[in-house]
Amino acid sequence: MASSDRSSVVDPHRVVWSAPIEELPERHLVVLLHGYGSDARDLMNIVPQLPNEPIYASLLAPAPCGASPLGYEWFPLHFDAQGALLDASSPERLAAFAKAADAAAQGVLEWIDALPAAPKSVSLLGFSQGGIVSLAAVRRAPERFRTVAVQSTLVAPDVHGLDAEVARVKPSAWWGRGTADTVIPAEAIPVTEAWMQACANAEIYVDEGVGHVFSVEGLRALSAYLREHLNLGEE
Repeated sequence: MASSDRSSVVDPHRVVWSAPIEELPERHLVVLLHGYGSDARDLMNIVPQLPNEPIYASLLAPAPCGASPLGYEWFPLHFDAQGALLDASSPERLAAFAKAADAAAQGVLEWIDALPAAPKSVSLLGFSQGGIVSLAAVRRAPERFRTVAVQSTLVAPDVHGLDAEVARVKPSAWWGRGTADTVIPAEAIPVTEAWMQACANAEIYVDEGVGHVFSVEGLRALSAYLREHLNLGEE
């Protein structure tokens, strides 16, 4: 795999771990990818609601986020005039968006390649922009992951023609979304749903009346999904 641009490199010294890295060979690894304007500590807040058998590693996106001096971005995003809804209104912007997501995904894969030991399995869990990057990573390497779980997100366009291979592999996936999400464009929902149906063995969780967040009920559903797909047995 070609080296990533420096703007997509994950800093291994800024990863937040739920357990000592020395335990990797004995446990499943779930890699957490936070959303736009957040940081590596954010998704660690949901870890207590998830199965405790895996190790969780929360990566920090590589670039400071212009919209929030305290947060980070996996790649630059454009929003509407109100600053909320993602703007992917032109083919050129969509193509640039997809290429940037792909570059960020390559950085995540290179971080996994550089782990000091191989875990029992690797899964991805991404929120919002981190979900976009998670799906791009699965698109690049569909056989590498036990599963991918994403929340409040969308799938980027397939700029490298990889979806035929992803559809052949049919990786397992969980996609949670709220019906009151005002960040993800409405037109992205059927596109992402079609991708999940064509390219993955997907479980789709729809949270009625919920916005751009994990809900309590959604986290319960996600926890049950991870427990099943990591073969962790009953609690």
